[in-house]
Amino acid sequence: MASVETAPSINAGIEDGVRRRDFINVAAVSFAGVGVAAIALPLINQMNPSADVLALASIEVDLSAIQTGQAIKTSWRKQPIFIRNLTPAEIAAANKVNV
Repeated sequence: MASVETAPSINAGIEDGVRRRDFINVAAVSFAGVGVAAIALPLINQMNPSADVLALASIEVDLSAIQTGQAIKTSWRKQPIFIRNLTPAEIAAANKVNV
């Protein structure tokens, strides 16, 4: 008769370490993680501004061509923008204003 020490166990053919069930669990979690990332990235990406909005987001104006006392008008997002190169007298008058 077999004693407890010599009785065949359920895990007789499996040595200590990684078992098949452990591999299946790791593979399932990895597959689920890739699936979540594949769904989340397009959803997050659609929140970015479109290319036409980015194109209208900023403008560049050459200020070197503006003489002292001269003003120019340009548009940004279909709104007029006025740029004026102040004279030293206009700067001094603006600095005298008490705010």
